[in-house]
Amino acid sequence: MRKVKYLVVLVLLALLVSAGPGGVMSQGPPTAQVPARVPSDQVPEEVNVAGVSESVLVSPAEGEVIAEMPVSGRVPDDQVPAEVNKVEFTEVIAVPVAEVGSAQPSGSLDSGTVTLTYGFYWYQFSPTHVAVAGYARTESDFCAQRLFARVKLYRDVEHDGTWEFMDEDDANATGACVTDSGEAKTSFWTAPNNTDWKVNTEYLARWDSNTQIWNRQKVDSFP
Repeated sequence: MRKVKYLVVLVLLALLVSAGPGGVMSQGPPTAQVPARVPSDQVPEEVNVAGVSESVLVSPAEGEVIAEMPVSGRVPDDQVPAEVNKVEFTEVIAVPVAEVGSAQPSGSLDSGTVTLTYGFYWYQFSPTHVAVAGYARTESDFCAQRLFARVKLYRDVEHDGTWEFMDEDDANATGACVTDSGEAKTSFWTAPNNTDWKVNTEYLARWDSNTQIWNRQKVDSFP
């Protein structure tokens, strides 16, 4: 009987130990640890880096101007690069000119020519967008009293024949003997690559008692 008593005592002790605070029989929930700040001197030299990125806006330097540019808008003149591409079309028209002796730059003439020039300036604004301007000019090889040129720029982004008016400009020269109207040139405007662009141009030349007007149109796309 004494052996049985010792066995019962051992079983009871085992049950008490297993049901204690650290035993597997414990029914209470584990105690949650409150997050705490780690002192700087306890941080190890090598730690894991979480994959988090951050965008930082850097302020422009003094005197520097950073302007947001819409992808399909007008390019300010001071932001156009010094070198751009040029696509030019020229037409030379013969006109009658009365003999006026030495008043003519090339001497006495009974005929002269008026040169109509028109086309596009363009450059790659971004990998997906192009910037385009239109221009026109009227020149003569005789003394005229007025030479005029006007250019209107249009674009068709969808290639469906819907032309959107963008800009226009005039050039005009008057006097006793003018031979160049100067260049009429629009601002640069941006649009997606391969957009259709159109220039409508108007020209006027006046000399002696003659006045003639011409209109031209050209469509192109870039790049």
